[in-house]
Amino acid sequence: MKADYSNNDVTPRRTFFTRLSAAALGIPLLASIASGQRRAARRQPTRSASPGSESAKNPTIIKCEPVVPPVTHEPPIGFNDGSLVIDLPRSAEISQVNNVSGDPRPFKHIFRATNFTGIEEVRVLTRPRAARPFFVIYQLPQASTFQLRLWLVQLKQQQATQDEDDYEATTMEPQLILRPTSPQIEAVVKLHDGGLSHKHSVPRRFDVPPFARHFHIGKWAITDAAGNVVTDAGGHPFSGNGDDSYELFVSFYHP
Repeated sequence: MKADYSNNDVTPRRTFFTRLSAAALGIPLLASIASGQRRAARRQPTRSASPGSESAKNPTIIKCEPVVPPVTHEPPIGFNDGSLVIDLPRSAEISQVNNVSGDPRPFKHIFRATNFTGIEEVRVLTRPRAARPFFVIYQLPQASTFQLRLWLVQLKQQQATQDEDDYEATTMEPQLILRPTSPQIEAVVKLHDGGLSHKHSVPRRFDVPPFARHFHIGKWAITDAAGNVVTDAGGHPFSGNGDDSYELFVSFYHP
C-alpha cells in the first residue's frame, strides 16, 4: 500500500515519548574455556575500538553493558520513535531546506555549521514486540559514505488488532536519510521546527509532521552510499525491522 503523507484526517499524536536518559557505553564479552576444564572461565571485556578514541578498523557491533563514568563527547543526534522527534545539538542546527522536485525525498535539510567527516557510531535502543528492550552500539570506520536510513510506517486504515498496533509494510525507498555531508537530512516532508527541546545536550528539536495516521520507525539501516546494508566481520547486518520501537543516537567523526 502506498504511504499517505497527507495531513488530512490527522489523529492525535502521542504526547509521551520514551527517552533514554543516559547513553551507556558497552563492551562485548568473549568467553574463554580453561584448558583441561569443562567449565567456562570468567568472561573478559574486549572490543576493537573505544568510542571517542581511535576509529574502528572495521564495522563493529558492541552489545552494551554499563560503564561509569561515561566518556565525554559531543552530544549525538537523537531520533526518538513515536511518531518521530529529532533532537539536535547546536552544532547540527538546520539552517536551510531545499526542495528538489521529482526526488523520492525532495526536502534537503542542511546543517548550519558542521564539520562532520563520517558517522562514527549509532547507538540503538530497541523495544521488541515480545521481549525486554536492549541497547547496541554499531561502530563504523571513518568514511564519508555511510548513511543512516529510516523507514516510517503508519497504522493501517483498517485495524485487525485490539491494541491498534497493525502497521503498513515498509516501502522500497526510505522516508529519511541522514548523512555526514550536505544535505545532511533528506526527507519525504519538510521537518517541522519544534523550537527548544528543553535538554541541555540537544537543545534544538525538529519533528516529522503528522501523516494521515499515527506512524513510527518500522525499519532502520546503516548503509553505504548505494544503499547496501553494512555488516560486521561475522556478516551481522547493521539494521533492524519490525520491532515495537527504536531510538537511535548518531555520533560523528570530525577532522
